Amino acid sequence: MSLSNWFLLIFFTIISTAFGTAMWFLSLHLIGPTTMSLLSAVEPMTAMILSVLLLSVPMELIDYLGAGLVILMIVLQSLKTRKIG
Repeated sequence: MSLSNWFLLIFFTIISTAFGTAMWFLSLHLIGPTTMSLLSAVEPMTAMILSVLLLSVPMELIDYLGAGLVILMIVLQSLKTRKIG
């Protein structure tokens, strides 16, 4: 790879990381830590669903179990939040 390509790769990597991190902290400030933790838990499931839909990656039993655990965690956390608040 040429030097200019390396520069562009590093530049866009730093920019996308900085922008993503800044948006995450802004979202944390705006919607609160509890909601943000629930949304963060959904990210791996979103990636899994998109990989199945867009890349035709087959889901295995462990994928279904992991998705079920994430959904269970979200439901339990939501119930806990409702009782307190």
